[in-house]
Amino acid sequence: MKFISTLALLVAVLMPALALIAPSPAHAQAIENDITALADKSFSDKAEAVERLAATGDPRVVPALQAFLDRRLYVRKSDGKVVIGEPKGKVVLIKDPLTLTEIEQAPKRSVKRIRINNRLRGTVRAAIGGLTLRSPDP
Repeated sequence: MKFISTLALLVAVLMPALALIAPSPAHAQAIENDITALADKSFSDKAEAVERLAATGDPRVVPALQAFLDRRLYVRKSDGKVVIGEPKGKVVLIKDPLTLTEIEQAPKRSVKRIRINNRLRGTVRAAIGGLTLRSPDP
């Protein structure tokens, strides 16, 4: 009997932790959609996407937001995918904004930098600040 109650306690403690480690497909899709929304023309739509990304509490969005702030967030013209880009001569090293894995090296003309204004910079800084304060990694 003691084994069953210990097992039940262990499951009760680990289940919420597992939910944090493995986000649901709907959660992952919502994050992808909000990162894609950063490429919208409307700065107010971009600000709303930043606020939704911050509300997720997911630390994986911090590098994408930091790249946006640093003007390293691009949209790939061929398929509209938002990526982090690092210019290297005549090419741009393209990385996935959530996993930071290298996708490809592409010609500079194949991507377009996503624009940001001063008001949006303040929103992004606040989002990054909130996400890093709540981060489990000190």
